[in-house]
Amino acid sequence: MIGFYDTGLGGQRIADMFGQISDIPYICYQDREALPLGDKTQEQIRNIVIAGVEKLFQQSCNLVVLACNTASVSTIRYIQSNWLTQNYPTKQVLGVTVPLREYLDEFSQLKSQKGLLLATQATIQTGFYQEYLDQFNYNLDYLACPNLADSIEKDVYNQDIEYTQSIKILQNLSQQIKTKPDYIILACTHYGYVSRHIQYIFQTPQVLDPSQYTAKRLVEYLERHKEYR
Repeated sequence: MIGFYDTGLGGQRIADMFGQISDIPYICYQDREALPLGDKTQEQIRNIVIAGVEKLFQQSCNLVVLACNTASVSTIRYIQSNWLTQNYPTKQVLGVTVPLREYLDEFSQLKSQKGLLLATQATIQTGFYQEYLDQFNYNLDYLACPNLADSIEKDVYNQDIEYTQSIKILQNLSQQIKTKPDYIILACTHYGYVSRHIQYIFQTPQVLDPSQYTAKRLVEYLERHKEYR
C-alpha cells in the first residue's frame, strides 16, 4: 500500500495520476487542518508532516510520498536520515524535490534561458531549491506566493471554475516580476490547477508542472523496490 500526504488537493492530483498508470493500491491523506502549510514555522511543519506520515503507516502503507513541496523541503532530509531509522526502519518516505529536478533535465534548453520558480513562502524561506538547483547551473529567480495554495484549495472546493481569488493573487504576484521569464517552474503541487492562468498572467511561453513526471518516477521506483508495495 502506498500513501500520499498533502494538506489538500495538490497531492491528490499526483495520487490520481499514479492511479492511472499503476494498479498498486494507494490512499491519499489530505491533512486539510494543516492548510496552509506554507505560513508555518519549520518546526511546526516537521511535527505536522511526521504526524501525517505516521497515520498513513498505521493504515498499512509501506511507503509514503510527501506530495507537497513545502513538506518535502522542510522535512525529507530529517525523516530519511533520522526519523525513519529510529522509528520505521522497514518503511520509506519520498519527497517531490528530486523528481522536480529530474524533470527539468527533460528540457535541454533551460540552462540557457531565464526561469522563475513559484513556491510557497515556507518553501522559498528554507533556501532548499536555491541551493539544490543552483548546483545544476539553472538561471532562476524565486518568487514566494503567499496564500496562493490556500486560495486554490478554496476555489476548487467552491467549484469556482474561474479560480477568481487565485487569479487576483496571481495578478498581484506578476507585478513583482520586472523581466518576463522564459519559463516557470511550479514548485507547489497545488499550482498545477491554475497552470494555464499562470502562463497567461505571467506571459511566459512555458510552464513546467512536474506532477505527471513525479507519478511516473514513483511507478519506476516501485518496480525496483517491490518491498514497499
